[in-house]
Amino acid sequence: MLHGSPWIVPEDAFRAASRINAERSAANEIGIQAVEALNLVLRPTVFAWAPQKLVPELNICCPDCGQRADKVRWCRARVLHRVDGQCLYMATRHICQQCPANPRHHDASFQADAPDVITSLPESLQQLWAFMDTGRTLIDVELASFCCAMSTRSSWSTIASVVHEMKTTRWMRESTLRYLKLCVTLNLEPAETPKEIPPEYTLNEKWVRELCIKELHRKEPQTFREISAEHGDDILVFDWTHDAASRCDGEFMFNAMSGAHKILASVITNTCGPHEIEPVLRSLESRIVAPKVVYVDDECCGAWRPLLHQVWPEVAIRLDGFHAIMRLTQTTTSTQHPWHGAFCAKLSNALYSYDAAEIHRLQAARVKAGLSKSLPKGMKAKYVPRVIVDANKIEKAIDVVMEYFANRSHDEMGPLLTPQTHVAWENLRKHVRTGCLCDPFGVAMNMVDEQNTVTIGGEIFKPIKSLRGASALEGFHCHQKQWLGMFAHHSMDAGLALISEGTLRWNRKRANEASDTESALPMVFTRGLLHEANSLHQRLTGHKLYPALNLSEDAYEAPVCCIAMNEKHKHTSL
Repeated sequence: MLHGSPWIVPEDAFRAASRINAERSAANEIGIQAVEALNLVLRPTVFAWAPQKLVPELNICCPDCGQRADKVRWCRARVLHRVDGQCLYMATRHICQQCPANPRHHDASFQADAPDVITSLPESLQQLWAFMDTGRTLIDVELASFCCAMSTRSSWSTIASVVHEMKTTRWMRESTLRYLKLCVTLNLEPAETPKEIPPEYTLNEKWVRELCIKELHRKEPQTFREISAEHGDDILVFDWTHDAASRCDGEFMFNAMSGAHKILASVITNTCGPHEIEPVLRSLESRIVAPKVVYVDDECCGAWRPLLHQVWPEVAIRLDGFHAIMRLTQTTTSTQHPWHGAFCAKLSNALYSYDAAEIHRLQAARVKAGLSKSLPKGMKAKYVPRVIVDANKIEKAIDVVMEYFANRSHDEMGPLLTPQTHVAWENLRKHVRTGCLCDPFGVAMNMVDEQNTVTIGGEIFKPIKSLRGASALEGFHCHQKQWLGMFAHHSMDAGLALISEGTLRWNRKRANEASDTESALPMVFTRGLLHEANSLHQRLTGHKLYPALNLSEDAYEAPVCCIAMNEKHKHTSL
């Protein structure tokens, strides 16, 4: 029995029916009837976990006393759930007679699939047992990986629905249709045809949620270590979001992003005040994060300055241009005003200065290629470097924009600007004058994309990616909400588990986009797999299989910057 493989696959129903009918015909007996045909089709595949039968010379020892257990019997069969189906699972139970570890030397019993027993088996046998026992439910690791991979992309009910659909599809194909086709072959009238998958083969939404949250918590230490291994670069962007925090029972969520658009920290806070995240700053400093410029959306000349200079004395603090423009555009009479788009565009042009020589080269190349000299919308921003350098020029340019729209009134919608717009500009003016919006000296704010070049009129142009400001972090907020579900509400521990998982995927994708193929990390997020492969490869060859995976072999610890600061729900997370 078994002989090296624990899988017991029943004989094909059509071949079995043909063989049985031939035997019965030779014995002048009645052929297979409808109920018998149904039983042939419904015979399940069985995973029989009996290590001593897989390796006959193997001794199964008691995990308590270490002596050989002699008596063996089978435990009751259980359903083993898989991604697109199910099978039966059986394991042996062993009895240690008069176990010395038992105070009264009574018999002690244990199952062959107990964790202590499995770890004592040869590696070849350990690899065969790839399941998760969640208590009442037994699943294979592929189903667990599928659910966790979908957890930041879909709701719990959607995941459960997808798994149910896959299971039902296989049941319909291998049970319902197969039985009906067998009846056609045997010229039988079907008995009770299995129309629906049995309820014991289904997994509900609650189970999916509990599985995913449990698995995400189990891998949190590894997630912390990989995220905290990020050291950042010259640019650091700070911003809060309320929408993502509200989905996980918090007030505000603070995020810190590097210039390479990697997330260095995310915490839940009670307010959006800079004083609340001082421990985060200290933790970032301890991780050798040393930015040259920090972008904020408010308090650039206020609370941020003494706080940041305590941690990084030489750091430049800048007001994000996107938020600066929003101070004006959000005070207009309506965002639906016909002139609102033009107002936004003129403010943007007033803020940024484009490389005139590169604009001329691009226009000349278009003319040479037989195209219009005027640049299509977005082309200038994509291929021409831009800077924010001249505070006096910016102030005068915005004054011109304000005067232009202040003296105009639309026939139907009336004036665009309001008194609040002028007040907002006077408040913003002092930040413009002090250079809070200007690029810091010595920091490259434009990154050239060397790979996705385009040729126009014989000239090569390289896409420009701006590293300044908080636009990328604003986009990241949308992803955070998607990970949590647009209409979902989670407890804080569940919400932060989803945020940490999504952040890990986000950071690894950003790293792979910026690296070559050889140094890229595979998009595998199952707990421990990459770390184990790294360790084994280093032991065998002396170097890591995935050098970019900066994880030590020490016990994982959550960094200080991952402390959620809401006093109602103190919980360690990303």
